[in-house]
Amino acid sequence: MKRLSALVLTLISASFLMADPGAITGTVVDRSTGNPIAQASVVARGDNGHGATRTDDRGNYEIVRLPPGSYRVAAEAAGFSRSSYPEPVVVRSGQTVPGIVVRLVPEPGARRGAIAGRVTDRKTGEPIPKALVIAQGRAGKFRTGTDRHGEYLLLGLEPGDYRVTAKARHHIGQDYPEAVAVRAGEVTRGINVALAPRPRKGAIVGQVTDARTGEPIRGVLVIARGEGARYRGLTDGRGVYRLGGVKPGRYQVGALKRGYLPERFPGLVPVHPGEATRGIDIRLHRANLKDS
Repeated sequence: MKRLSALVLTLISASFLMADPGAITGTVVDRSTGNPIAQASVVARGDNGHGATRTDDRGNYEIVRLPPGSYRVAAEAAGFSRSSYPEPVVVRSGQTVPGIVVRLVPEPGARRGAIAGRVTDRKTGEPIPKALVIAQGRAGKFRTGTDRHGEYLLLGLEPGDYRVTAKARHHIGQDYPEAVAVRAGEVTRGINVALAPRPRKGAIVGQVTDARTGEPIRGVLVIARGEGARYRGLTDGRGVYRLGGVKPGRYQVGALKRGYLPERFPGLVPVHPGEATRGIDIRLHRANLKDS
């Protein structure tokens, strides 16, 4: 009987050692505001082991190399009371358990402030919805989004100075020009940021043909140079090329192909925002042609 028990224990130990470790991922947030908490300490403790890590700038964390088993996940951060996920988290062999959100309660007496403002398009003055606003200070990074009126409210900020940055799709990110002071229990308003729209890019389209036969040439390297940039592409089976994502400006366009003399399109090719400049056709002469 003793030998049988020892054998069972050996088999259990062997299976435990052979099991692949798993992981737990999630976010730590402020329970009152829902804002992510950066640099929070997160610990997972279970019968078979434990792991610890810190949240990133977005409040996300990942605890890896956890042996299979049941774990209690807890988090703590400066200015918040320690809190645990409400139920055990079961980690299975080789699997990641996602979405474990730990909500921390601000400590009594730890009065926090806020920043409010508006994000607009610098060119049109129109509000920009869904812009990302980030406030970075000694306590970490805090972020939120603008509403349909371009307005935002960053809550749960520890008193101190913050650098505020706004970003939005199709716009160039912009910092508020000076440090923003946050005081306990107050909202610092009027922190408005105007974003410049990104220049819309254009394209150059044309065809490369044989100067003698008029037949399209496949695999020709077409290069556009200008405005401190260079773009390149190859012609397809119809001899057609398209250079996309080209910044607005004026470009010199040339074509190269083995067995042919290099050739340039006469004059500079203009590229306008959001438009394709077409008809930039080039005729190549064979390098081995001789006068008869």
